[in-house]
Amino acid sequence: MPLIVGVLLVPLTARADTPPAGTDVFEVIVEDQAGADGRGVFGAMTGPAHPLNEGIEVLSLRGSDDAFSSFISVRSYTTGTDYVQTSAAPASNNPVVGLDQYATVSSITGGYRTVYDIPVSSPSAESLELTVAVSVADSGEFNIAASVTNRNTFPIVAGVRFLLDIATVSDDGPAPTIGGAGGGSVEATIEPPTAELSVPPEALVITAASTPDSVVLAHWNRAFESAFDFAPDGSDVTSPGGLNDSALLYYFGATEAQGLPIAAGGTVTAGLVLAPPAQEATPTPEPTPTAQPSTTVPATASPQPSTPMATPGPGALPSTGGWLETNPGGVGLVLAGVAVAMAIIAALWWRRRRA
Repeated sequence: MPLIVGVLLVPLTARADTPPAGTDVFEVIVEDQAGADGRGVFGAMTGPAHPLNEGIEVLSLRGSDDAFSSFISVRSYTTGTDYVQTSAAPASNNPVVGLDQYATVSSITGGYRTVYDIPVSSPSAESLELTVAVSVADSGEFNIAASVTNRNTFPIVAGVRFLLDIATVSDDGPAPTIGGAGGGSVEATIEPPTAELSVPPEALVITAASTPDSVVLAHWNRAFESAFDFAPDGSDVTSPGGLNDSALLYYFGATEAQGLPIAAGGTVTAGLVLAPPAQEATPTPEPTPTAQPSTTVPATASPQPSTPMATPGPGALPSTGGWLETNPGGVGLVLAGVAVAMAIIAALWWRRRRA
């Protein structure tokens, strides 16, 4: 009897992160599974009311439902430790602590909040609470905020770095427009760091909710592989013939001298605002003015002399020749009439005489 070996087939489904959350302008997605890309890393795409229409990645995702490439790092200058959301183990001259094991992800209005509870027993031997919130407001603005709470009994100095893996329509290496004038295409520090950055075409506009110390246009691969420090090298990161994979790094406390002091029990917050591009309003046509009756009394025109028109009168009077002049044939008729009259008179006289 043949041996039949049964095989149990288990259907495999693609792993996805949190459901998209937000508004009809932007939607955000956050990694919420332990042991994956690092709980709290984030991505974003457009909604149906965005100028580019829906489903366009503005912060890169894998297949539009898997966040992995944008993350936040926190450096404690006091203990010389770098804390990172990503599980990709980026490089640093400092010890790097992955935050995945300390994370709790929860829903908030328009997005998600990830809280990292770092105990004093952590490798850094300091106790911190890090909170990262990504959410979309009713106005359509996409907010990213990172808060650091010092739970130590001593003050610390910290720095916060935002890595944004910017993208747009079929382009993983868009060149941002800086302050509305021109754009960058190579790795460089952007001046001034407070400049408004726009990602074309009509993808998003980035401003800082607080003042950054430094903003860098970077090659995403190199930036992703670094925990905090980054030195731009002038590589072409936006052209199709170049690396064509751009990212933006926002630093708050880029160096120890610029670091954010946090007293024991205190909190500092840094944040970015990503907004849809402003739409030009259609001008409202000016109403056609309604003619109003004039209140000015028109001046009376002075009578002007005019040339009198000839008044037709009776027909022209005949000349002195009278009817006979105008009818020369009538002379004979007149003479004949006179002769007849004289003959009648003569006959009457002769008859009377004989009588």
